[in-house]
Amino acid sequence: MDMSVNIAGVEWKNPVTVASGTFGSGAEFADYVDINKLGAVTTKGVANVPWVGNPTPRVAEVYGGMMNAIGLQNPGIDLFCERDIPFLKQYDTKIIVNVCGHAPEEYLAVVERLADQPIDMMEINISCPNVNAGFLAFGQDAHHVEELTAQIKKIAKQPVIMKLTPNVTDITEIAKGAEAGGADAVSLINTLTGMKIDINRKTFALANKTGGVSGPIVKPIAVRMVYQVAQAVNIPIIGMGGISCAEDAIEFILAGARTGSQLKKLGEYYAHAIHDKYGDDFDVLFGPAYKGIPLSVVTAIAFSELYGKEIRYCSDRKEEKDHGADKGSFLGSKLKDGDRVVMIEDVTTSGKSMEETVPKVKGAADVEIVGLMVSLDRMEVGKGGVKCALDEVHDLYGFETNAIVTMKEVIEHLYNKEYKGKVIIDDTLKAAIDAYYEQYGAK
Repeated sequence: MDMSVNIAGVEWKNPVTVASGTFGSGAEFADYVDINKLGAVTTKGVANVPWVGNPTPRVAEVYGGMMNAIGLQNPGIDLFCERDIPFLKQYDTKIIVNVCGHAPEEYLAVVERLADQPIDMMEINISCPNVNAGFLAFGQDAHHVEELTAQIKKIAKQPVIMKLTPNVTDITEIAKGAEAGGADAVSLINTLTGMKIDINRKTFALANKTGGVSGPIVKPIAVRMVYQVAQAVNIPIIGMGGISCAEDAIEFILAGARTGSQLKKLGEYYAHAIHDKYGDDFDVLFGPAYKGIPLSVVTAIAFSELYGKEIRYCSDRKEEKDHGADKGSFLGSKLKDGDRVVMIEDVTTSGKSMEETVPKVKGAADVEIVGLMVSLDRMEVGKGGVKCALDEVHDLYGFETNAIVTMKEVIEHLYNKEYKGKVIIDDTLKAAIDAYYEQYGAK
C-alpha cells in the first residue's frame, strides 16, 4: 500500500516520525524498533557546542504522562555529524535534524554546518530561551519567529520545519510568523510547561522546578492547536503530542485536513473533473485508504449539489471490522455486481495504492472500473523509469487515468506570480525545477 506523503518536497514513505527528544538520535532505540519502518527519524536537539543539560532529578511522572527538564543535553554538532548521521544513513528512512540554540548565531552555526550533510530536513526548536530578549523563548514572539526563520532560510540547504511551542496566547500568530519568514513547514506541539511538588519532601519534583509535560494528557490541546494552525497557514503541518495509536494519528490528520469550505471546494473540483471525463454514467466513487475516505465523501456530495446525481461512495479503511452492518475493510455503500466504479485519489506516486486496491475492489463484486481521477499528475517517472505512474496504471489495468491538473500547469500558473507579497516560483526555483524534471520527468 502506498502510504507516502510529500512534505516540502521531501517524500516520506509513510507519514510517521518520532517526536524530537523521545528517540535519541536513533541508535538508542535500534534494538527495540525497526527504524526502517519509520517515514522519518527526528533526532534529539543538537547545538553548536555540547550542552550538559539540567541538574537532576530531570524526570517526574504526572497523571496521564510525564514531565521532563532534561535541558537539551546534547553532544554538539561536530560529534553528531561524525557519529549520529552515519548511523542513521544505514536505514531506509528520512533524517530530520532538530536544531537548538540560545541566540540566532548559535542556530545559524548549526544550520550552516548541516548544509553539506546527507540529511533531508531540519526542525528548528524555537522553545529555547533567547538570551538577547530577556530569555523569552524564541517561539513566544511572532516577530522573533519570523526574523529567525528568515535568517535560517537564507543559508539552509534543506527544507526548514519550525517547531512551535504551545506556551503562547495565540499559536496562530506564531505560525503566521514562521510562514512569513519562509518556513517550509511547521511542527506542533512542543511540551507544555508544568510543575510538580513532592508534598512529602516539600520540594519540587524536578531540580529545574518547571518542566515540559508530554504524553496522552496533552493530546486534546495538541489536536486543537493543529486545527487552529491549519486554518491560519498554507504550509504543511506535522502534528504531535500524546499520539499512542493509529486512531490518535488519524485524529491529527483530520484536524489539519483544512476547513469545511476548503473540503467543499475540493469536492467540487473533483466532481467537475470527473463529470467532464466520465459524465455521470457510473454508480460508485471509491477511495483507497486513507485519503480516499474524505475525498469520496465530499465528491459524492458535490455531485449531488452540482449535477443532481446521487452517486454512492465507498472507501477502504484498511482495518477489518468483524461486527455491525459494515463488516470487512470497506466503508460506505456496498459494491454490487454490475457497478461502474470511478476510483478517486490525491496523487499516484508509484502505483502501489492501485496494486493493492484494484484486486480488493474487483474481489468484492463483479464491477467495472471506469477510471481513476487524481488531483495532481506529478509527471515524474514511475517504477518503469519511462512513463509517469498514471500512464503505468493505465497500461497495467486498462482503465482511463486522469488528473485535475498537471505539475506543468501548476508551475506555469505560479511562475513569477506573487502570493501574499512573495513570488512563489522565481527564476532560480524555476531553473531548479526544470533541472529536476530533466532528470526525473516522464518522457
